Amino acid sequence: MDSEILATAPLPVIIHLIAALFCIALGGYMLYAKKGTNAHKIMGWAWVIGMAIAIFSALFIHGFEWIGPFSPIHLIIPFAIAGLWGGIRDIRAKKVRAHREAMLSMYWGALGIPFVLALMPGRRLHILLFGESGTLLPTVIFAILLTSVGAYLRWEREIKAYLQR
Repeated sequence: MDSEILATAPLPVIIHLIAALFCIALGGYMLYAKKGTNAHKIMGWAWVIGMAIAIFSALFIHGFEWIGPFSPIHLIIPFAIAGLWGGIRDIRAKKVRAHREAMLSMYWGALGIPFVLALMPGRRLHILLFGESGTLLPTVIFAILLTSVGAYLRWEREIKAYLQR
């Protein structure tokens, strides 16, 4: 682990990293915690605030310019904003299943995919966790893990229903 990479990181990167890691941890817990409780609602709002911070801090992170100061990973931002808003709108309208699907999509699409992309060799998170190695192996392992867990959670009900036949 090379913590020097954080010492030299710009403030938006540090804010983004803290908010994203907070959301990954809290969201992971919330996937398994009891739903609909007051604690779930409080943690849900904390997660929404964390996601908003992660989303908007991403606007100020630049490095691989593609269109102006933005890179292809910035294309996730409008989808993340729409997903966050949609999940809030769904639960306020008592559409629990739609809310669940929106939040799962947010967790895996707006956190999981960028997390795997941030693990690419040369990126700060890769250097922080794995040092200066140029190997793709950690990225591939995380991608397979995230895809497997995400697919299971997405189709959990269908899998259980099929297995009970």
